Parts: sequence; C-alpha cells; structure tokens
Amino acid sequence: MVNKGGNVKRTLLTGLGILIFNILLFCCAWFALYILFVRGDVAIGIFFALIVIAGLILQPWSLFLLLLIFPAKLFPSQLVGMTILFSTPLILTMLSTWLYLVIEKNGIMYIPLLRFWTMPLGKKLKICAIIVALLAGIAYSRQIDFPALNRQPPPNLLQSEVLSSIKDNRTYCVEKFMESEWLWRARATPQQIDAFCAQYSLQPRTADESRTEFISYQLTDLAKPYWWQPVVTSQTKQYGGDLEEGNSIVISWDPQSQVMYARSYYRYFHW
Repeated sequence: MVNKGGNVKRTLLTGLGILIFNILLFCCAWFALYILFVRGDVAIGIFFALIVIAGLILQPWSLFLLLLIFPAKLFPSQLVGMTILFSTPLILTMLSTWLYLVIEKNGIMYIPLLRFWTMPLGKKLKICAIIVALLAGIAYSRQIDFPALNRQPPPNLLQSEVLSSIKDNRTYCVEKFMESEWLWRARATPQQIDAFCAQYSLQPRTADESRTEFISYQLTDLAKPYWWQPVVTSQTKQYGGDLEEGNSIVISWDPQSQVMYARSYYRYFHW
C-alpha cells in the first residue's frame, strides 16, 4: 500500500530544499551583476556567475526564465514584470520539484540536487559548511583585494607618458556607478610626482586636509584593501585638484619610501 503521507512529506521537503537553493542562486546572480557593474571586480563576478551557471545546469529548463531579466519587453507593465522576476525562485522551484520527482520516478537520470536533499542531516550540514566557508573566504579575499589583480592606474585618469611611467600600481574600485571612486597605490620618484602634478594641475594640500582624506577613511572602512596603509607625517607631501569632466584626485606621497596613495573620484553630476 502506498504511503501517501510519506510521499507528501517528501515532496514538501524536496520543494523546500530546492526553493532555498533557488533563492541562493537568485541572490548569487544579482550579486554577480552588482560586483561586475558597480564594483568592477571581474574575478569575483565571474566566480559567482559560475555558481549561477552550475545551478542552471542542474535545472536546464530554467533557461527560458532568463528572459524575465527584460520584463519591459515581455509584459505590458514593468510592475508585473518585476513581480514575476522576483518570483522566479518560487516559479522555478514548483517546476523543478515536479520534474525532478517525475524524472526520478521513471529512473531517467541521476539528480544531484535531489540526492543532496535526501542525504543524512549531518552530511548535508558538512557540505553546506564547506560551501559557505569557501564562498565567504573568496568574497572576503576579494573585498580586501588579495591577491591584488588590478595593476593599472585608475581608469578615470587620462593616459599619458607620465602616468605610464609610474610603476607598482595597485588599484581598488570602491564603487563604480553615477559616482565612482578608486583607491590607488604606486611608487613614484620625485620627478614623476612633479610631472604628474604638473600634468593634472594638482595643488599642494595641508596635512590636516590629507588626514581627512586618508586617515579618517582608513579608520572607518573595515573592508579596505590590505595594501591601503597611508601614513601622514610631517614629511609627507599632499596634493589634490579637480580634473576634467567631473574627475578629481587627492594624493599623499612619502619622499622616503616613494610610495604614493591616492583617492580618485568621478562624479556624473558635477557643477
């Protein structure tokens, strides 16, 4: 005799597990877009995009739901489209649960996601802990820019012979959208600093102004890159100025170590 109660419970548990998986997958997709287009970190963006691709492979019928990324083209109202878009995990879960159970019942293929949910609790917790630790470790390493992958000057600075002569560049994108900001560390000789300031019409700044720009940022932002360690002393030289088309930059340069720290800005709305 068929145990209907057991089958219903198993179906509900399977659906709950797939729903949690799809919600995490949905969050990874949006996080990948945010990292790529707002933070400009290609490495971590691609990493989370690969997680999304792996999830789509487990549920290949979900590919048609990708069209919901463009709701304005498919629905008469953007509100309706966005509602369906954010309901994607639930819609996909209902479809996947039904298909998984039909597929497994007929023995057509082995379903990793379904098998995972039927594992013993202890084994599932170990696998989840490993995955969460891996994701957290990679996300944190990219948050502190380790390893430093961007070895070019900030992209909002116009390329010049002086800029290309500055070596040991490390650039970190704090944000990149309507208002963008980059942290920049490099090594520059006195001649290069003088030429750089002349090229971009930078003016000397006081130590108090520099401390406001650098030290206060260092103390308040816990997620700064590991190489961002500016120190303002009596010998440190500070410069700053507004560049063309909404760009500006402030720099702090130590004559002894010849290390330069800079914060480079771009503001879309500038006056």
